[in-house]
Amino acid sequence: MKSWQKIYATEESVRAHLVKGILEAKELRPVLINKKDSVYQIGNYEIYVLPENVLKAIKTITDETGFE
Repeated sequence: MKSWQKIYATEESVRAHLVKGILEAKELRPVLINKKDSVYQIGNYEIYVLPENVLKAIKTITDETGFE
């Protein structure tokens, strides 16, 4: 996972799964990592893609969801 790039982070599970689904539909192979503490509910859900997919993934998120 060393070369993968983080392209999106959110505290909301629904947003993270929505973004992951959209990126999967575009065949960008996203990986969703839950970094949220299970007890205190602090932290983020983070989405990573390979370096060659970064620009397309960011554009897809912006165009299709309006999330930043």
